[in-house]
Amino acid sequence: MWFSEIVLRVKGVTAVRKAWRAILWAALCAVLALTCLVPRRGAESRREALLRGRYGGWSGVLRLWTVEGWNCCGGSLVAWLNEAASAFEKAHGGVYIQLTEVSAEALQNFAGGTASPPDMILFPPGLLDGPAALCALPDEYPLREGLQGCGMAGESRFAVPVAMGAVGIAWNRAAMERLPAAWNRLPDAPSLPGCAYWLDWPADGPYCRWSRAMGDLLAPAPENDAAPPTPRAGEGLDLGLSAAAEALLPRRLPADFGKSESVYRRFVNGEIAAMPVTQREIDRLRLLSESGRGPDWAVAARAGGYIDQLALLAVTDCGRRDQAARQALCFDFAARLVSAKTQERLKRARAFPVIDLPPLYAGIEGMAQLEAGLNAASLLPAPAFGGS
Repeated sequence: MWFSEIVLRVKGVTAVRKAWRAILWAALCAVLALTCLVPRRGAESRREALLRGRYGGWSGVLRLWTVEGWNCCGGSLVAWLNEAASAFEKAHGGVYIQLTEVSAEALQNFAGGTASPPDMILFPPGLLDGPAALCALPDEYPLREGLQGCGMAGESRFAVPVAMGAVGIAWNRAAMERLPAAWNRLPDAPSLPGCAYWLDWPADGPYCRWSRAMGDLLAPAPENDAAPPTPRAGEGLDLGLSAAAEALLPRRLPADFGKSESVYRRFVNGEIAAMPVTQREIDRLRLLSESGRGPDWAVAARAGGYIDQLALLAVTDCGRRDQAARQALCFDFAARLVSAKTQERLKRARAFPVIDLPPLYAGIEGMAQLEAGLNAASLLPAPAFGGS
């Protein structure tokens, strides 16, 4: 009996020791976990404190206005903007961005047309006469060569381009193997049955000056040094173009050349051999080809040249309450929009970045050619302000 009692006592002591060891081990793990978490939480708190210090702890809604019906860059930027706004809100606790589409007239009168003016506006070139009621942007932006002066007024920047589009020429491969060196040297009409004209051109829209891009797109190829002969452009039609622009055109043109809202249908029906395109028309052509319909088409774009497919962001200066904090946050949002991470997401909007990045559309017919044409120092962006 006494031996059994001794054995039980020893087992009890051993069990107690094991229990204490487990308790001590759990306590040690808890201490180590706290040691790891506290510095991390401390760093997060410090970052948040710095953030709050910069913006004065302001929280609320920042209003961003853009123009309804304006499909900049060939498509809508709304989804891209909302995605960027969501990421911005996560980084700035208590701050929200509200995107609102308003009429062109309302945006032009943003400073005096409402009791709650916007904090930021996104607009096309030429919509505003000048930078009145806009705040000079303090940051430097890594814009691609050719865009650095876009949005400047005097020595200050009042708008920054955040997305862009491009214009090229699509042609029917059955009507011509490649674009001609000089359009005005072509025969009167293609040899393709049913194709009556080499070229047609749409009328200028509210935010797209097709006629202004004509000279860049139709200019003789660089290797052609011979001066083109004097043309019979349009057989006496009044095209409303300069003599230099008319000199580039084929000798025979449709009677409503440059007057139709769209020439897309004529092209896909094989009535014309070529037409100017943006991303919008290229998307439509690609969808048509995927369905097994439409012509065998290709796209080319000149390097550089005139660009009016630009989305410009500006920060307002309307004397609002807490304006300094609001503007500081808006400056930060503008910088986010032109960051490499956000610019790469422009592919989802079928738009092109305004900073130097690896190609977004490599291998995509039409889009790749437009993108390559933008990689030139000779870009000529439309003025941000003024209707010229």
